[in-house]
Amino acid sequence: MTAAVQPVWGAVIVAAGSSSRFGRDKLLEDLGGAPVILRSIEAMAAVRRFSSIVVVGSSTGLVRLTESIGPRFHSVCVRWVEGGATRSDSVRNGVKALSEDVTHVAVHDGARPLVPQRVVAAVLDATERNGAAIPVTAPASTITVRSSQGTGMAGTLDRERLAESQTPQAARRDWLDAAMSRFPGETDESTALFRAGYPVEFVPGAPVNIKLTVPADLAIARALYAGDWAEE
Repeated sequence: MTAAVQPVWGAVIVAAGSSSRFGRDKLLEDLGGAPVILRSIEAMAAVRRFSSIVVVGSSTGLVRLTESIGPRFHSVCVRWVEGGATRSDSVRNGVKALSEDVTHVAVHDGARPLVPQRVVAAVLDATERNGAAIPVTAPASTITVRSSQGTGMAGTLDRERLAESQTPQAARRDWLDAAMSRFPGETDESTALFRAGYPVEFVPGAPVNIKLTVPADLAIARALYAGDWAEE
């Protein structure tokens, strides 16, 4: 009997956004004595299942990002590449930069520095079983639908059928390549995979796995980092 081929994992960390809603480069903000981008890299590398990690930055931001980290990170092979005009372009640039032996890819937001190791591991395990997976959480609030005029309420959505997507979002490399080639306009990898006909498994996400979008999010992240956030 032929032994099963062991998956080879690569990670792409997307750090090419403009931080327009934050007002300044959020990935350079301090979080527990290190920049946010370093905390995101550390969170992924801590799982110790990635043969390499590629960080995708903007053409103007790469120098600032690499200088912010300096010599402080050596535990995994990290490569820095330039992103594209859209998130999809940036992700595809990152995937192309992974070595040819990588069979499975996890895509993570550089602005999600608090992702617990157990969430990353659960996504990788589910992907190895079924081909693609994402972490999700249940919406905490009622989701209302706007009227066609946009000024009033037209109804509510059933929260039992809704899930809020987080990252890392992972898939077999051949699936991800095919899906993003067919649907290059999607800003979410799981949406491209779904539209391409690939099954995407849900695994439990974590409330602490927040995405830094506005300055208030950074205040929350700092409070979580200073506390027992890893057990959430």
